[in-house]
Amino acid sequence: KKSTMRDSVTVILLLLASCILTTTNALSSTNYRTRPFATAFRCPLCHLAAKSKEKKNSTASSSSSGHGGSEERLWTAAYSGSSAPLSPLSCFQGHSFDRSAKGYVNLLATTTGGANKLTGDSTAMCQARRGFLNQGHYQDLAEMVCSEVTGPILKLRDAEDRRQQEEKVAAAAASILKAEDEPNKLPSDDDTPVDLTSLTPRQRKLEAKRRRRRVEKDTRGQAQQAKSAAKAEAREQAEAFQRLPLVIDLGCGEGWYTSQLVDALQEKSSSESKVGVARIAALDVSKDAAGMTARRFPIVVPPKKRIDGITNQDTDPSETSTTTPAVHVDTAVANAKAILPFANDSVSVIVSIFAPRDTSELHRVINKKSDGNSVVVIAQPNPRHLQELRTLEVGGHGLNFVSVEENKERRVVDGMVSAGFVLSHQQTLEGSMTLSATDVGNLVRMGPSAFHQTESSEQVLAELDQLEDFEVSITKSFSVLVFEPVPDDVIS
Repeated sequence: KKSTMRDSVTVILLLLASCILTTTNALSSTNYRTRPFATAFRCPLCHLAAKSKEKKNSTASSSSSGHGGSEERLWTAAYSGSSAPLSPLSCFQGHSFDRSAKGYVNLLATTTGGANKLTGDSTAMCQARRGFLNQGHYQDLAEMVCSEVTGPILKLRDAEDRRQQEEKVAAAAASILKAEDEPNKLPSDDDTPVDLTSLTPRQRKLEAKRRRRRVEKDTRGQAQQAKSAAKAEAREQAEAFQRLPLVIDLGCGEGWYTSQLVDALQEKSSSESKVGVARIAALDVSKDAAGMTARRFPIVVPPKKRIDGITNQDTDPSETSTTTPAVHVDTAVANAKAILPFANDSVSVIVSIFAPRDTSELHRVINKKSDGNSVVVIAQPNPRHLQELRTLEVGGHGLNFVSVEENKERRVVDGMVSAGFVLSHQQTLEGSMTLSATDVGNLVRMGPSAFHQTESSEQVLAELDQLEDFEVSITKSFSVLVFEPVPDDVIS
């Protein structure tokens, strides 16, 4: 009996050990292994002190040095196959920033020095803006802005395609020269044929053993070559991803204009690049707005960095854009008037539609070495914009609608010029739109006027919500200003 009991205990222990080993192997599988993920953002804590002369893409030197050289560092994000798809975004210096389940990274508290009081637009404002913009009243403005963005991006893409073609030609030429040198290579002892019939039995055994070792060596060499080739391809695509033109959407709001930019770039795209055509970084000070933008664009891991089972658990299919890897969108909560989380000279196009901005930061991050292909596109309302709403009355009461200052355009131009830009050209959009009562209510609630409503104006909005046959013609008037950066050496 004791022997039988010992045998049973032994079997149980062996089964338990087998289960533990299986679990350990499962936990160390690909789905739970973290991998690096390139992002458009740079650490707002240390990227400004980029005075080191260290080489680009040098992870080891970046992690061992101080804050210097951080401009060249890539951030990393750990991905797993668990129910929490996104871990915090962190730089090699150890600074970590949380990613929301909705997909955006929160950089606000750091970039503004604890400015959590900056809340931005509320959920109600974002929903009102989405309801108004989805009616297409500002579609012509979006098309005008997109036309100013796609031009420079396509020029940069064509330049990158030419560069890649030149690299392919150079690689083909090098391969031909290498092939021509191969016949001159002296054969090794292993290549010399052996006549087995002239060997003794012992020599035949040794020869068979030598051939077997050679086959094993060749097999290991082929496997190593395949592994090296896969790593080289992944590294090449990661570098290509970083070379994609970067577009910043300052004050992205709930993402309607961002989606217009994505659609325009994808429509114009004919590149065969495996990594895409452009990257878009959408910023907003409001968590609600950034969350709605991020939900339009589920997280896209660059090629060769995908992991099975990664999905955006909070993505609403009804709000999801048909984004393909041609355009990559990354969203962050950040203050557009503070330090921007981007490296110097790393941005190709900056878009600011009705959003505040720090002109000195725009000049720091814009690429001033792109031969005129880097621009800042600013869309703003003119004084005549929505002028009828300032006199609209319902039941004897009016709306407290914010007016546009008369010299706004001149002030914007002077501010950009003093920061190191020149006005390349501008366009003016004038027209009218027929709005329903719902449209008027959304228009008032979606912008700065929402913060200036009184009890009587709120009553007007409530009465408008009850009207069904109400229509009013409203003027729309915009200016789209396009600026080009002046190089630093010219300014100095």
